[in-house]
This record gives sequence, C-alpha cells and structure tokens, in this order.
Amino acid sequence: MSSEFIGCTLVDVSVYQLYEILVGSSDVGETDASALVRWDDLGTVVVATKWDPAVATMSAYVTDRNLDLGVTSDIYKQMRSLVDYSKPWDQAEVKALYRQTTFYQNDKLIMMHPVPDIPKEYDPLYLPGK
Repeated sequence: MSSEFIGCTLVDVSVYQLYEILVGSSDVGETDASALVRWDDLGTVVVATKWDPAVATMSAYVTDRNLDLGVTSDIYKQMRSLVDYSKPWDQAEVKALYRQTTFYQNDKLIMMHPVPDIPKEYDPLYLPGK
C-alpha cells in the first residue's frame, strides 16, 4: 500500500430518490412490495413501496402489516440469523445462501439480499445496511 492519496468518490442519493427508484422498479404485479431495511434489531425501514418517506410522520419497521411485506418478527429474526457476520465467511457461500433462502407467509414469497453487496473477501467490519 502506498501512502499517496489516490482519489475519493461520493454518491449522494436522498431517501426520496431511493423511494422513487424502488417504486419505479417494483412492477412484478399488483401484490408485490419491496423495502430497503436497516440491519438493526427492529428492521427499521429506510424506504418501501408502501411507505413514502415524504409523507411519513413516524418510523416504519419491516414487520409493519401496513407495508404488506409479509415479514413477521420470527421471519425477521431468521433473516438476521442467516449469516453470522462476526465470524469469517465466504462470499460465494453467503451469496448462494441468500439466493436459496425464501420465506412464506400468508401467500407471500419473501426474499432478501444484503445491501451493500457482500465484499469479495471477508471483512470483519462488513454488515448489511451499514
């Protein structure tokens, strides 16, 4: 590694822009719903197709029935325990695990993928949603 400054990049996207992107890309059907959720104990919603941050007066959580995501507290706990990020992990194995894992609740098929994407090599500081 050199001690020279190489460069810096900033990507600045507002929550409102994320909402527009999410709503615009969610066109599977009338019953689809999507959300970007923080990787915290409550599953705090950053944006969701059925939760507009521009008009929201309070926080929403992934388990909120009004969001129509189908995620229960039990399902969210299972999602969070799918990968133990505090121990070394293999990118290919973790990606495969997310691709293969689905949950079913009240006729809903629930899938997930971490954001930002999983690093190519183990990073002890990596956590989804951080």
